[in-house]
Amino acid sequence: MLVAQEKRRTKERVLNANATKPGVEVIEYPNFHRRNQPPMTLPIASPIQTWHAHIYFDAATRDAAWQLREDIATRFGDTLQLGRFHEKPVGPHPKWSYQLAFERTQFADIVEWLTLNHGALDVFLHPNTGDPLRDHRDAAVWIGHSHKLLLDNFMA
Repeated sequence: MLVAQEKRRTKERVLNANATKPGVEVIEYPNFHRRNQPPMTLPIASPIQTWHAHIYFDAATRDAAWQLREDIATRFGDTLQLGRFHEKPVGPHPKWSYQLAFERTQFADIVEWLTLNHGALDVFLHPNTGDPLRDHRDAAVWIGHSHKLLLDNFMA
């Protein structure tokens, strides 16, 4: 009983100390190896505004990428924006690609469909929060194989 009361008091002290720090939210993670240490604090991230999916391809998979693009256009129509079909690396993308831009409300439908229908193509997904480096490096999701992105422009 005394241990539980002390834990509650410690938690209240940490919460009160962090309540004065703007942009910091206390998230407690049970970790039995870190006894008598305050909970971790993580900064609050900007909310996700929209999503991008980039379909990667090369000369050998170009036709499959084009067919997938046609299937996407037929399936999702005006619920997303199809970007240009780049037959060269563009921006941080190390392979040829095209982009899908869509709203948060479409995430489940589009990502579920891509997960089951991407074939041999790799898909890179990232949120758009206003922090492009974090979005591309730390908050990205891959369907298929991952590739090393060219992130130097985001770090300048």
